[in-house]
Amino acid sequence: MPNVCNFINKSNNILYVNKIKSQIKNGMSGDGQMIIQTGLLPTTQGVACIRFPFNKYPSLSSLYTKSAGLFPGVLTTWNQYLMSPAYNIDTNFTSNDNDILLFSKTIELAKEYNNVMMLTASTHLPCTRYANKSDLELPDTLTTTMKNYIKSSNVLDKGMKILFDAIDTDEMLKNSTIIITGDHHLPVDKEIIGNAYNYSELIPLIIYSPKIKEKTIITDTCYQMDIYPTILHLIDCETYYWKGFGVNLIDSTARHNRPITQEEAYQLSDKIIRANYFKELQTE
Repeated sequence: MPNVCNFINKSNNILYVNKIKSQIKNGMSGDGQMIIQTGLLPTTQGVACIRFPFNKYPSLSSLYTKSAGLFPGVLTTWNQYLMSPAYNIDTNFTSNDNDILLFSKTIELAKEYNNVMMLTASTHLPCTRYANKSDLELPDTLTTTMKNYIKSSNVLDKGMKILFDAIDTDEMLKNSTIIITGDHHLPVDKEIIGNAYNYSELIPLIIYSPKIKEKTIITDTCYQMDIYPTILHLIDCETYYWKGFGVNLIDSTARHNRPITQEEAYQLSDKIIRANYFKELQTE
């Protein structure tokens, strides 16, 4: 992914965390979206976005006047057509385009909506859909799935170059906060993905923000629940009524002095979601 590496290397307005522990349960992408949007962790049993789509949730999207979602496939996947309004996403768009075209559409949507959540599909297993759009030559020592995964990641990288180039030339994007991450880890075993198995529970996090004045690279293992409070900090919304269970990753003291453990966050989140806690909470 040379374009991603180049973007990280050349910009000072970057937070890069190469080891974010995925905290999904049974809901895969649905869980990942919930963690990032709300700072909550998924329920310990069942799938939160299927069982509790009518709950009242805090969300990053609710902090914006106009929010859009761009999704591959259909909106019934992980109950997206119900969870988008739950997250205060005003308008949904769907597309079956490859990631190169999806990023172009996202840039266009950003001209009308001041918050856009876009999901990509090229690296979705078995990664055969767009792998042929990559011209990488890979050794036969890799499994077929890993070859397709790497080629699909290369297609994703080409799509992100469109975004990176736009940041250089578009003042609106240059002054935006842009989050690039995975909604879940690679859920397969060692026989399928080979040597990448040791990293299969990790996802990357790249945040571009004009508020980041000095490039920050974190190699400690952090948590998916940290993404939400980090974004709150970068968009100057730390007074929002729900601050999540994670920590602001830019604050090194907070990273090493967590007020709550992962297991405690799972248990409390489970109780909050099942009780529809935020429905009764005074948030004004």
